[in-house]
Amino acid sequence: MQRSKIGHDVNEAPSLGTCIALAITHVLVIFDGIIFIPNVLGKTLNVPADTLQFITFGTILIAAVFTFLQSRRRFGIGAGFILFVCSYSAFLVCSIDAVRMGGFATLATMSLLTAPIIFLYTYFIRFFRHIITPAVGGVVILLVAVSLVPIGLEIWTGTQVMTPDMSFSKLWVGCDGSCPHAVHAFWQHGS
Repeated sequence: MQRSKIGHDVNEAPSLGTCIALAITHVLVIFDGIIFIPNVLGKTLNVPADTLQFITFGTILIAAVFTFLQSRRRFGIGAGFILFVCSYSAFLVCSIDAVRMGGFATLATMSLLTAPIIFLYTYFIRFFRHIITPAVGGVVILLVAVSLVPIGLEIWTGTQVMTPDMSFSKLWVGCDGSCPHAVHAFWQHGS
């Protein structure tokens, strides 16, 4: 059995080509996480295209600024290395409700009022390691995922779960074509 060799030491800088390739890879991987909430808001709330473009641009800009600040260590802010800042899916359900109740002004106000709480939370979380164990964190992440299921189903099938708008092609795309018998049985039962 051959042992794997570490490509670079912690304090060693890779070549410029490797750095560029890694930077592009990281940006491509994290980009969908950055535009996740604007994309879902646009699909679930029928946001006009120009408003959606502005929201997406603003989200990308804020993520870039705070990722830059996270890479610095000035004034006690930042980790000193790259930590990508992106949309947080735990806020998706309340973001959709905020837009439905009061529009994007309510969402913007709610986001601005929430930001200091997140900064305080991330600063003090190290003191709660004995309370927020991996098991507790896993349950919280599972609950966030479960709360997103209705939104995913709404996007997948149309405006409501069982409407005339629901078509075989939407179910086929959602199942990725891997379970045609189950989709056909569901389609026959639903209609």
